[in-house]
Amino acid sequence: MKTDTIESYLKRKKKTTILLLLLGLVIYMLFLLVIQVDVIEVFRIIHRVDSKALILALVFDTLFIIFYALAWFSLVRIVSNNIRIKDALLAVIMGWLGDMIVPAAFMTGEVIRLYYVNKKCNIEYGRLVPTVILHRLLSAMAFVFYIVLGAVLIARYGAIPTDVYGQTLAVAVICGIFALIGFIVLFNERIMSFLLDRTSNTIKKFLAKFKLEHYIASVEGGLNSFKYTIHLLYKKRLPITLGFILLLI
Repeated sequence: MKTDTIESYLKRKKKTTILLLLLGLVIYMLFLLVIQVDVIEVFRIIHRVDSKALILALVFDTLFIIFYALAWFSLVRIVSNNIRIKDALLAVIMGWLGDMIVPAAFMTGEVIRLYYVNKKCNIEYGRLVPTVILHRLLSAMAFVFYIVLGAVLIARYGAIPTDVYGQTLAVAVICGIFALIGFIVLFNERIMSFLLDRTSNTIKKFLAKFKLEHYIASVEGGLNSFKYTIHLLYKKRLPITLGFILLLI
């Protein structure tokens, strides 16, 4: 009886998964039609592409998604053991799909993965947000590393126009500066305390103005959790280093 129950459950789950996948494909096709994408022309372009190059691109893209998710997973595990690799991977995939549909400077994807992990793994937003910020900063540093490495290799073994070379280095320097500022703000206790206090006071005034004082305790709890997570991340250097290495792979 128990075996039949498990088998029937697995069958229902399989059917539900297939139906959701089909529904997702239908919605995505409708979305492409709404934004007036020539689907037939897209398939023609894909058909003309070298199959080996296409497969190689898909493999590299898939591996990048996996390592990107693993890097975030290593950071979230610092603050909670509730998350699994599958949860981190699904959150990242859903976040990227959200960014494609609503391109709001990557904010859509971050909100989606925060919401999913909060509901699925029961981890507070105050603990999750610092991991997302740190993940983005590490990703920016990895981006700078590859930009500089690419520019050096091209300058050494190839030919690159002077203006393009200068622009490439300028982008790397700007990204590096922003990432460095982010690290300083995130891990400087005095600056972080000042910013959190100002944020807390501003939110409290806003809530009091609209007679929403009952939310103040939740806001204070979230900010305190945020501050505690920053201290926790600062002490765990090894998982952070591992996350950065995974972003470089």
